[in-house]
Amino acid sequence: MTNPFDLAYLTTATNAFGPFAWAFAILQVVLLVVGVAVINGRQTRDPLLNSMRRQMAIATLVMGSVGLLLVVLRLSNVPFFNQRFWLYVQLLVEAGLAGYVYYYLRTVYPRLKAAQQQTNKGKGGASVRRPTPPKVVPVPSVGKNGNGDSSTESAAPVATLSGNSRRDSRRERKRKSR
Repeated sequence: MTNPFDLAYLTTATNAFGPFAWAFAILQVVLLVVGVAVINGRQTRDPLLNSMRRQMAIATLVMGSVGLLLVVLRLSNVPFFNQRFWLYVQLLVEAGLAGYVYYYLRTVYPRLKAAQQQTNKGKGGASVRRPTPPKVVPVPSVGKNGNGDSSTESAAPVATLSGNSRRDSRRERKRKSR
């Protein structure tokens, strides 16, 4: 076997696949499967982690797709793309992506997570809060003659379920005062 890092070996046009090319092709299929699995996987409660996972999954999908395209072009014996160095260049780009993911997870993500927790601490708790449904307080209706015994008029709720109960209550009070 010749030296796989020799310039003459890398620039030789061939569609023959050796063990390195097959390993590269398998790696590209694995990248595609992992990217699809992560995109279609279960979401967590952490929006920061979900965003990071989605971005990394898209990057692995793109890298796997480009790698498989290079494999197909080499197998099809397309001129200029049937040289061995294309697979090596793609592998270097993927190694760079893996290094960036490692760097991001070790340094950037913990800082972003700490900043997110610091801002949520001022808001009074967890990052995801479910709103409590507003309490509907019936307002007694006043009849046509002013004695409150009209059965045709119904009680109007002070707050509706359409939004923030406090805001809706203020709007109702403002409407009544006009």
